[in-house]
Amino acid sequence: MKIHRDTIENLLNHYPSLRSRHDDVLLACARELSDEVSRRVLCAHEALGKIDPDNEPAWEAAREELDNAEAAFLEQHSGTEISL
Repeated sequence: MKIHRDTIENLLNHYPSLRSRHDDVLLACARELSDEVSRRVLCAHEALGKIDPDNEPAWEAAREELDNAEAAFLEQHSGTEISL
């Protein structure tokens, strides 16, 4: 298993092989960090997974929160270097 050490932005954009090992590369990056913005991504992802997709208003609200959490994560950590 090859380990890539690079910035989060580069891991997301330049290593397609990571997608075969990590279904969601951004989520894998968030798991590697332990700050508040990373936990927000993890919690939003978990919350979205628990929502009944037939409950459209709740699903859309959870999806919006995940989008916002991921945007905040990238704003804060796109230059952060990690290993995946």
